Amino acid sequence: TQSIAERFNATFVSLENRTVALGALVGDTQFPLPDQPLEELLSLNESGFLSDQRPSRRSDAFLRAEIPLTTELQRRFQRSLVFDSLFEPILAQHPDAVSIYYISTEGFTRYHPVIGLGELLPPDFDVTQEGFFTVAAPAQNPTGNTAWTPIYVDPAGMGLMVTVAAPVYEEDTFAGVIGIDVTLDTLTQSLVEVKPTTGSYAIIASSSGNTIVTAPEALQSIFGYPTGTTIPITDINSLLINNAESPLLPVFERTQIVSAGIERVTIDGKPHLVAYAPITTQDWTLFVVAPVEEIAAEAALVGESLRSNSRSILRRTMLWLTILALLALGGLW
Repeated sequence: TQSIAERFNATFVSLENRTVALGALVGDTQFPLPDQPLEELLSLNESGFLSDQRPSRRSDAFLRAEIPLTTELQRRFQRSLVFDSLFEPILAQHPDAVSIYYISTEGFTRYHPVIGLGELLPPDFDVTQEGFFTVAAPAQNPTGNTAWTPIYVDPAGMGLMVTVAAPVYEEDTFAGVIGIDVTLDTLTQSLVEVKPTTGSYAIIASSSGNTIVTAPEALQSIFGYPTGTTIPITDINSLLINNAESPLLPVFERTQIVSAGIERVTIDGKPHLVAYAPITTQDWTLFVVAPVEEIAAEAALVGESLRSNSRSILRRTMLWLTILALLALGGLW
């Protein structure tokens, strides 16, 4: 479990580092600006946004039409043009991520991949009031570090996700946010692969006990949801672990004292072992749950394999000793 947690941790650290590097780039006031006025690329669309509607564009760019086109906003728009050559390869290097974007304090947004986002949002949508922006803004993040959102529903229609966001500063002035989105579907796919036994499953939870992501088997096993059931977000977010009726609550409480370990619990009348280890950069914990009977069966198979190998080694050793003895008796050695 510790090695799996470290693998997740390495992925999240890499995403954090990307947001910090991009934030430093777009916040560099000495960065040479291309001679490309915002008005030449953005035009009013049917949704009431100014947006880049060129078929050849490499990112979606949009801004609410009522926002004044100040000199400062023009500079931020121009500096963001560099992301047209950076966003796509960064996403290609991080298969867990589904989108990447820059949002200025005025609400100007540059977003990849190209999905026509400026045409999908309602005209009164203020991107600077969304959690993926405010989580990195000074009011919630005075230290200026990277920050992760809780689970939320993506306004672009990609379902449930979490976002790592880094603030952008122009010298000492907060200027915007760089964000990278990871959907629960992509994290779930990674968790599905964490399966030491047939009936085992994995869960990632925050330090407050809110579930970040879980393999589907967890909800079926603990709450009895049939396969294919649409699970309420409240159940996913809080009831799986930090809930008096959850058999995993004692394990979660134990993580507040010991960061890694193994505990025994009863789920659906059957004993299970729960191994847990920290994903330190996010203040999250990885839980791997497995039925005791399956672990015992696996251990028996391993034991039998070791015994079988030992018997095979013994037989080969005896054979060679016999051959050597015959050779010695025959005077042929």
